[in-house]
Amino acid sequence: MTAAGSGSFQDGRSASKRLMMLVALLLVSCCLGHGFGDEVHVDVEGISSSCMESERRALLAIKSDMYDPDNWFSSWTGKDCCGWRGVACDNTTGHVTKLDLRYPFTDDM
Repeated sequence: MTAAGSGSFQDGRSASKRLMMLVALLLVSCCLGHGFGDEVHVDVEGISSSCMESERRALLAIKSDMYDPDNWFSSWTGKDCCGWRGVACDNTTGHVTKLDLRYPFTDDM
């Protein structure tokens, strides 16, 4: 393997490590629960209308590290990450419960 190929391999491993760290951060954030300044906006019926801010930021960090030539993450805008493509949330707490980054995406969450 040439030096250029080796660097490319290292870059890929580095990006994979960053992605895994971001996913771990998201999971830890989900498990810690409330009490760290996050807010869940609740409507009259008690159903969450917004995701946790720290989890939204973690998802956006994951998005920023992804190569997206087909604009797969086009729905990842705005405050409510629970409505984003591939993201499922608990309707009561607003915590992200599932992240589906399969490609091509099938909406069977």
